[in-house]
Amino acid sequence: MPAAPRVPPPINAGQRKLIQMVHIAKAQLGLDDEGYRQMLRVHGGHDSTTKMSLAQLERVLAHLKSAGFKAQAAKPKRGRRPHNLGAGDRGPLMKKIEALLTDAGLPWGYAAAMAKRMYRKERLEFCDGNDLAGIVAALEKAAIKRLVPALRQALADAGLMWAHGQYIAIQEFGFDASDRNLDRYPQAMSQVLRWLRGELAGKGVLQRPGTETGNG
Repeated sequence: MPAAPRVPPPINAGQRKLIQMVHIAKAQLGLDDEGYRQMLRVHGGHDSTTKMSLAQLERVLAHLKSAGFKAQAAKPKRGRRPHNLGAGDRGPLMKKIEALLTDAGLPWGYAAAMAKRMYRKERLEFCDGNDLAGIVAALEKAAIKRLVPALRQALADAGLMWAHGQYIAIQEFGFDASDRNLDRYPQAMSQVLRWLRGELAGKGVLQRPGTETGNG
């Protein structure tokens, strides 16, 4: 078990909001880690957003907007929710699909398109348990591909390592670490990522990076 994370100096609400926007811009513009770090150094004076002042973050964000970042991207329509979401043995699978779609910001129509492409079913309601399990597996695979680099970046920005991410999952969200790797569990990774970004409360065991009252 790694030692409790050492957290960086306090970050105020204004800085935290800009840091989140910079992370969104990085994903939206498809910046790789090396190019992202170089951009931070050139326009913000540091290779991590958590080391920057409000003015430095504003300069970085202004550059990203000039490069094409759209801060107010349109939210996708959620689409029609299946009528039998919690019915029968398929209920847990349908709810798992809903959770994965919500976490990825995808509409129900995305899963319906998967059902049609993978199993030639016109609606999710027509899928049997095996079909739904296949859709869950495909969504989880996509979630892992998306979350692993995002979580690594968020941990790095907080001055933490991957092992600390698992430590946070255990302490704050009850993740069962025995014979489990965090990078195989989308829900746990998503919880840690959202906790680091200040979007999700855990058990209150640890202090979130940037929220301590002193430099310790």
